[in-house]
Amino acid sequence: MAVMIKYSPWLGLPCVVAIVLSVLVAMLLTNSLYLLILRFANEEKVKTIINYFQIVMAIVIVGGYQIVPRLIARFDYENIGFDIKWWSYLIPSIWMSGTMEMLYTKIWDASHLAMASMCVASPFLFLYATNKWLTPYFNKRILAMGSDVKKPASVALTGNQSSGNFLKTITSWVGRSPHEQGAFAFVYRILSRDHRLKLKIYPAFGYIFVFGFIFLFRSQEDLSTMWSRLPVSYYFVLMIYLPFLVVQTAMQELPYSDD
Repeated sequence: MAVMIKYSPWLGLPCVVAIVLSVLVAMLLTNSLYLLILRFANEEKVKTIINYFQIVMAIVIVGGYQIVPRLIARFDYENIGFDIKWWSYLIPSIWMSGTMEMLYTKIWDASHLAMASMCVASPFLFLYATNKWLTPYFNKRILAMGSDVKKPASVALTGNQSSGNFLKTITSWVGRSPHEQGAFAFVYRILSRDHRLKLKIYPAFGYIFVFGFIFLFRSQEDLSTMWSRLPVSYYFVLMIYLPFLVVQTAMQELPYSDD
């Protein structure tokens, strides 16, 4: 709708088609990336890699929605030029934008026609390659990942010797009473096994830096000036309360762990 209002009504349908093709290319590339990881790692490592990748993407998406619009407001993006280089043909998003530019400006040169061809043909070529060679092997490995192998109770509770020694050292630092140390060890064991719980709690650590950056960005001052004015600006109160985002999220999610 924004494209139809901003540029031209007839450009809306090609924009929708380009978005669908972009999503299809992203899905197929993600499938290929997961398959590549599966070839060089076992199922448990793949779960960990995917889990941390999802955590990073959650932080990037939240940070992008908050930070990118504020950065765009500082640039004259409508007058920014973009020259097509050889590496431009390796980025699918440029194929889509080049096709839209060709339709809007009616520039039918070789570079725009090449991008339009890749925009239309590449999703179907990726789809054929995925269904022909990647999907059978990928489905087999995904099914293997779904069948979790349970560890013996003694191994699940105690772990190896080095892990146990590390946990004892950490618990002696964070708590003095046996109740505090036991609670910390209990949460530590849950977080070490529950991938879903990590996905819910760990992004809160990234949100601290995102929202901290937003408040620093709003001040219109450089970092050294803000640091020197920290005692009188009361931003130190924000630095105290931001870590409670993690505490609040953890307190809400820990009672619902699968373990």
